[in-house]
Parts: sequence; C-alpha cells; structure tokens
Amino acid sequence: MSHSGNENDPYTEIENAVQGRKDGRKSRVIAAIAITALTSFLIPLTFTISWLAFVLALQFVDNRVFNVIANARKLAIPAHKARFLALVTVSVSTLVFASLSLVLWQMGGIAGKLFATLFLNGSLVHSSVFLSQARFLYWASVAPFIVTLLGLLGFSYLGDHSMAFDDFFAICGGFAIFLFASNKAYRWIQHVLQEQEAAQQVIIKEKEKAERSNARFKALNQALDTYAMVTRSTPDGTLISANEAFCEKTQYTSEELIGQNHRIMDTGFHPPETFKEMEEFALKNKVWTGKIQNKAKDGSIYWGDTSVSPIHNADGEITECITIRRDITDLLEAREQAEHANQAKSEFLAMMSHELRTPMNAVLGMASLLEATDLDDKQREYISALSEGGEMLMTVLNDVLDLSKIEAGKMEIESIEVDIRSIIRKLAQLWEPTANDKGLVFECEIDDDVPSIIHGDITRIRQIIYNLLSNAVKFTDEGKVKLGITAKALANNKSLICIAIEDTGVGISQKAQAELFMPFEQADKSVTRKFGGTGLGLAISKKLAQLMGGDITLSSESGKGSCFTFTLEVDSLASGKLDDNDELETPTAPSEFPSEQPVRILAAEDNVLNQRVLKAFLQAVDCELILAEDGVEALDYLETQLFDMVLMDVQMPRKDGITTTKELRASNGPNADIPVIAMTANVMNGDRQKCLDAGMTDYVPKPLDPRVLISAIALASAQKGTQGEEMDTEIIACA
Repeated sequence: MSHSGNENDPYTEIENAVQGRKDGRKSRVIAAIAITALTSFLIPLTFTISWLAFVLALQFVDNRVFNVIANARKLAIPAHKARFLALVTVSVSTLVFASLSLVLWQMGGIAGKLFATLFLNGSLVHSSVFLSQARFLYWASVAPFIVTLLGLLGFSYLGDHSMAFDDFFAICGGFAIFLFASNKAYRWIQHVLQEQEAAQQVIIKEKEKAERSNARFKALNQALDTYAMVTRSTPDGTLISANEAFCEKTQYTSEELIGQNHRIMDTGFHPPETFKEMEEFALKNKVWTGKIQNKAKDGSIYWGDTSVSPIHNADGEITECITIRRDITDLLEAREQAEHANQAKSEFLAMMSHELRTPMNAVLGMASLLEATDLDDKQREYISALSEGGEMLMTVLNDVLDLSKIEAGKMEIESIEVDIRSIIRKLAQLWEPTANDKGLVFECEIDDDVPSIIHGDITRIRQIIYNLLSNAVKFTDEGKVKLGITAKALANNKSLICIAIEDTGVGISQKAQAELFMPFEQADKSVTRKFGGTGLGLAISKKLAQLMGGDITLSSESGKGSCFTFTLEVDSLASGKLDDNDELETPTAPSEFPSEQPVRILAAEDNVLNQRVLKAFLQAVDCELILAEDGVEALDYLETQLFDMVLMDVQMPRKDGITTTKELRASNGPNADIPVIAMTANVMNGDRQKCLDAGMTDYVPKPLDPRVLISAIALASAQKGTQGEEMDTEIIACA
C-alpha cells in the first residue's frame, strides 16, 4: 500500500493516522446508530442499545487517546509507543463493531447471517476509507472483520453443519465481492486523497508565492514611497496617479494632480528634443533615463534623476507610462560646491605656485650668479647651502603640484619614443658621485634583453626612477645601492620592463609598509628630522606608475635594506644591447646665434629682482635687452621699435602676458610675428598650452634655469633667421 507523508519521519505517519481517525469518527457514530435501528428487528432491543452505548463510550475514549497521540512529538512520546497505542485503540474499536456480527449470525438465522456479512463488509470499507492515510493501521482496522467472518463461515459449515453448501457458497461469494469492492474503494479513495493533498500543497505553495510577491510588491511600494517620487500617466502625459512623495515634493495634492499634464511642472529648461527622445524610447519599448528639472507649486526648482517606463497592451500599444524620480537637488548642489571648492583649490595652488616661484627665481638666480664669482671657501659653503635649500623648497613645491594634478585627474601621460637604456645610464652617472661621496658602492646593471627604444612618458619614467634612487642614497649610510633593469618579452611586440632599486639602508618594517605609499606618510617620523622630506615622493611615484599602466612594489625588512621594483608594460620598438656611445639622437639647441648683430630682446617683467636676475643671466649673451614693467609698456615698445623676440612674463599689472601676446599677434605692427617666449611662474596643468594658444612660441618656467633660458633664446633666434626676416633698426613712427 502506498501512503502520503514522509516515511523517514514516523511522527508524520502518526499525525496522518490521527487526522484519518478524526475524519471517520463522526461517520462511525452515525453508522453505529443506524446499525442499532436495523438490528433491533432481529435481536433484542436491549442488547443493541447496550452495544450502541459501548460503541459511543469507546469513541469518546478513542478521541481522547488519539488527541494524546496527535501531540506525541511535542510530548516527547517515542514514536514506536505512539504507534502501538494507536494500533491497540483501533483494534479494540474494530472488535467492538465486529462483535455484533457474532450475535446476528447466531440469533438471526439465514437472514441474520446475510445481514452480518453485509455489516462486516460495510464496516470493512468504512474502516479502510478513513484510515487510508495511515498504512500501519490498515490491517488493525480490517483484520478483525475478515477473521470474524471467515471464522463464522468455517464453524457453521464445517463445525456444527448448520449451513448448507449453497448458503456457504452464496455467503462466500458475497464476501469475495465485497472484499474486492472494498479494496478497489480503498485504492480509489487513497488516490483521491493523494490527489487532493497534492492539489492542496500546490494551492498552499501558490498562496505562499502570492503572499511573498505581495509582500515584495508592498515593500517595493513602501520603498518607492519613501525614497522616490512615482507617477502614472497616459501616453500624452496626463497624470493618472501620484504617490505621497511626489505630492510632498511638488506641493500639489493628489486630487490637484490627477487629470493634469506633466507640463504644469515644466520649467522650460529642457529643449523639445529631450521630450521627443522620451517619446521615441517609449515607442521602442525602452526605458528612458536622465536628469529632469521641474518646478513645484510655489515655483521652487528641483532636479530629479528620472526614469520613464512605457506599459504596452497585447496589441503593442502604449497604455500608460510609469515615471520614477529621485530628488537629486541636494546632490547636484553638493557636487557644484565641490567643483567650486576644487576650482578654488586649483586657483589657490596656481596662485601659491606663482607667488612662491617668483621670489624663488630671484633667490636661486642670484645664488647662481654669486656662485660664479670669486669666493672664499666659507662664502662658497654659504652659497651652496642657500642653493641646496632653495632646490629642496622647489622639490616640495613640485611634489605638491604633481599630487594636486593627479588627484584632480589632470595629469597627462604622453607616449613618445624613449631610449630607456640611455635614461638608466644617465641617472646612474648622476647619482654615482653622490653615493660615492657617502662611501657607498653604486652598481648599475642593464640586461641584454632590455629594448633599446620603448613608447612611454620619458619625463615621468625619469621622475620615478630619480625619486627611488634619491631615497635609496638618502636612507643608506653604508653598503651599496644597485640600479638594475630587466625585460620580459610579451605578445604583440610588448615588453614588461622591471626596474629594481636595491639598497642596504635602514629598511622598512612590515607595519610601516602598509602606509608607505600614502601621501604625507613616512615609514618612521624620525626620518623627517634626520633626512628631511614630506613623504610625497613615493605616493606620487606610485600614482604615476599606475597612470602609465604599471606599479611599484616593495620588498624590505627593518634594518636590512629595501628593494623597490618599478614595473611597466610598454611597446618595444627595438631590442638588443647598445654600445655605450650609441645614444638616441635628440634635438639640441644651437650654441651660437645665427645673426652677426646683437639680438634685440624686449623683456616684459614687473618684478625688479627678477629684472636684475634676467640682466645677469644674459650678460654672457650678445644681446640688447630692453625692459618693460608690464604689458601696456611692452606694447608701446613693440609699436615703435623693432625687436628680434620678446621674453614675456604672464602675470603682470595693468595688462598680463596672455592679453599682451594676443594683441600683438592681432596687430599689423612690425613685431606681430616675432618669437614670444613665455617666462612665467605659472606651471599648473594646462598653463603651457594656454601660452601656446595665445600665440607664444616657447615656454620657460620659473625659477629660471639660465641654460634653459639661453637655449630657448637661441632656438627662437635660429627659427627667426631661417624665415629670412631682416633686422631693420629704423624706428617706426606711431600712427
């Protein structure tokens, strides 16, 4: 016999038995009353009523017992005990029903025997049907009936011979038919119950699924009502409904909004194309998203991060649109404030850079000039300290500017042909004397597989290696510093360049390494007092490496030195080992001016100290220098005299260098096309390009390096000479 429930859980079958017993209890009572009424015609009424009373009492006991069995799991009654109690109770109840058959068989003659047979078979079907959910009770509920009937038949036919063969055959045939019918009925009822149970489980699952869906939908609605403004509208924009958040933001009631068009909130900010785009998205069954400006009832403006979703019917027609908005007014204002703050920060850094570089130009310039004079040892020591301090200050200033550019996302990385071998050799030549002066051994190794030429940013690559070498020499008191470069060939003519800088210096603890590449952090705060520095160099170097698609890693142990490895994946253009004298040719400035006549230079510079520095720098150059204190005075000179070139400061009173250059280029004067060299302390990202866009031909940053300045003048003079422009010394009358 099959049965429902979990066979691995005996309590489940017990619970099914309790349910089946409960379902059949009422029908058993009704059947007992009906049987009493019918049997009263065959046997004494007193006997049948006594039997009925006994059955009713037994059903009461049966109810109490099965209530206990129902709670077997909770009452911690062992499953086998609960099963035994159920078996005993059902067996006793079945025997009570079967006992009346014995009386009918003995007292009712042939009619009683037939009635007893029908009664037994009917009870068999009745018991089987209502206990069909519990397989273990099946035989306890039917066996007493079958045994009783078979016993009566056998005794009457074989024992006292009170039954003829015809009667025996008729009763056995009837019993067989009823037994077959009862088994079929049992199986059918069992199948129906199983189908009902399966259907019930499906209904329960669907109900649970619907409840979960409703709960999710309710939660979604609550979330939308709390954090978003939701409206439903017709395809032409007529509002059908609006949630509480939308009403609160727009200051309209729901009644005021329904039936109105979305246009009542339009500010006129968006062009018609925006709303046409929404319509096109809807027709394509796409969700439109964007930022929309609206106005509330009182005229106040707000911004919404908006999505518009079309709803189509079965024919593909748009029936309505769901619009969800999230108020981002505060977010946009905060972003605008942040942008203003970032702009203010950039302007402040630009101003501070200019204001610091301008006096530093005079300090370093005068120190350079003074160092070139006849000095005794003490004076030369003072000048050396002055120059070194100024250069350290410029290093800090450059680091701060680089960091601000990186954080603002304005650091530009170029890709040009770079002789990486040459860079390594030149940096080694630069730092080897410094390392030797500290008593350190300096080693440089270039692997044969390193490409000759790569694509990269030569300035940033040199800056990173320079910084790592500077730290290695600075933090190493004895032992050695080693600079090495290796390469690994990759697919598509690419190479993985690995530049390692090893030292035997102070080393870095594991704890300190976690913060080493953070801005303004140092492995040991005492290094600031002993070695100096701001802790920006490594942070900038790592960020620059990452901007170029590479990285910097560290292997170190406190007291045992460090190894910084700069890795970079690059395009390699040539491989193989170069001779020491085989360098990538780079353009150089001419060492002499092409003109035999002194070069006439107009210098627009408002700072008196910088004027003196400029005069001193150009003393070694065959030139005639005319000074102008601002752009207005410079234009006056340029309108009345001929010059070979202009050295133009950018920030000047009355008229700045950018404006002056633009007016010069726009004029029809004799100097409209002469070279103009920017000579400025503006070194923020884009400042060079601003100068070139204004019409300047070159750019020299402050503090001025006399070699860079003279080289720029020589290049400008050479370019002017190749253009065939004649130097006319006559004075042009002002119109």
